[in-house]
Amino acid sequence: MTEAIILSHPYASPTIDIEIATNNVEEDLENKKINIPLPVIKAKQNSTAPITYVVDLKRITHSITVYGYLSSDSTSTALEKKQALISLTALGGSHPEAPNSIGILYKSGDLKLTWRNESIKVTFNTLKIKDTAIRKDKAGSAAEKYELILNLLVGEVR
Repeated sequence: MTEAIILSHPYASPTIDIEIATNNVEEDLENKKINIPLPVIKAKQNSTAPITYVVDLKRITHSITVYGYLSSDSTSTALEKKQALISLTALGGSHPEAPNSIGILYKSGDLKLTWRNESIKVTFNTLKIKDTAIRKDKAGSAAEKYELILNLLVGEVR
């Protein structure tokens, strides 16, 4: 297991910080290139000249994928952390993670990812949440742990 990351919305009032325990964190860089195939006339079919040119536009996308989980702790439950991430409606004033606020993934502006003692401006791309159905008491209660796969794009919203 790697160290936990903190996902926050710096413009929320009060600031919302959600700790995500991580199993694995991947960084991906993708350079978008354009392939330009050249037409080949019959007289040059046996030529060794290249038949495709590649144009490098330096359009590099940097993304971070977090494989981790939200779990209950002494201050909030896994469900409350999940709500602070994805709630479309304002949560109650007594909510421990995001009082009187919608989930941080629905707020406009940049998010801040704190990982390895570094703060990175990111924007939300995709999120997949899996209810692991680990419950202490009876059926129908909230899960104690939600597994997630969160993909973030490094950069700022303009």
